[in-house]
Amino acid sequence: MEHHQKIEFEKVRNFNELFSDTFTFVRNELKQLLKMMFIYVFPFALIVGIISGLVNIAPFSFNPELMQGFSYLPYSGMELIILYAVMIIFGVMLRTVPNAYIKAYLEEGHSPDEQIIKKYIWPFFKKFLGLTLLLILIPAIVAVPTFMLTFSGSIGMGIFLGFVLTPLALYFMITMIFCIPSIAFEEQKVIDAPKRSFFLIKGKWWFTFGILLLLGIIIQVVNFIFSIPQVVIVVVNSILFINESTESGYFGLTVIIIASAISSLGYVSTLIIDVFNALHFFNMRERKEACGLTAKVDSLAAKLEKDMPEEKNESDNKDDGEEDKENPERFMPKDI
Repeated sequence: MEHHQKIEFEKVRNFNELFSDTFTFVRNELKQLLKMMFIYVFPFALIVGIISGLVNIAPFSFNPELMQGFSYLPYSGMELIILYAVMIIFGVMLRTVPNAYIKAYLEEGHSPDEQIIKKYIWPFFKKFLGLTLLLILIPAIVAVPTFMLTFSGSIGMGIFLGFVLTPLALYFMITMIFCIPSIAFEEQKVIDAPKRSFFLIKGKWWFTFGILLLLGIIIQVVNFIFSIPQVVIVVVNSILFINESTESGYFGLTVIIIASAISSLGYVSTLIIDVFNALHFFNMRERKEACGLTAKVDSLAAKLEKDMPEEKNESDNKDDGEEDKENPERFMPKDI
């Protein structure tokens, strides 16, 4: 396996270094990263694509017999549960693979082998899933009252709550970005990860927001490129639906599912965020706790302590030898 120059994670970085090192790591490790993403993420992307394709077809279908059993998919309780469950698993696996890769990279010191990465996949997935379910509760508490007020007729109050609570939700999202790295690289418990993340991000919220905003724009551009086939299909279907110029009013089911799956693959670009989070996590840890520097000092001290007795012994032997040469009478019998 080809090994590139190692990216050191445990060091203090400025804005430019964080940004450039993020893309340097992704570029160096892209081949192996994509391979692992294809194995563990693509199956879920395909499932999400199939479900999304069926959802996209339903509003534009003029053939009830063909769509029987699927036309109600977006609105049925059980189908919604299945859709959201698959999307959550898909999202968690998107975060699991890059962090497992980085963990193995730190352990090996270079591009890791597939077997080393695999041993972290399942443990990380379980912990990240638990964290995701925990963090979902807070936005849900914010969103549910807003939707209830909006759909109950209190549109003004719903909009007001939306304006008030959206900045709080944004603050919460940025503050919690170190939850996953703290679990992956420090083996923090799921329940302790938010507290750890809040401690590390304190004082660097706007700094972090700025880089994430820039990376988010790049990722959105990549996602848009992947979603172009799906956008074209939706636009054409809308035109056909309005004009009623065709009996079916939609592209073939297979074409729509493939386009939706391609669109879902665009989310693979979020691995850029995970690489940045890992680099920034160690950056903030070094700024506040200097763990990497402390480890280096301890390692150097241990090495010096190990070498010192040997040097002392060599020095003592040398001194004894010189003394023997200077005083040969020491070894002569006293009776002579």
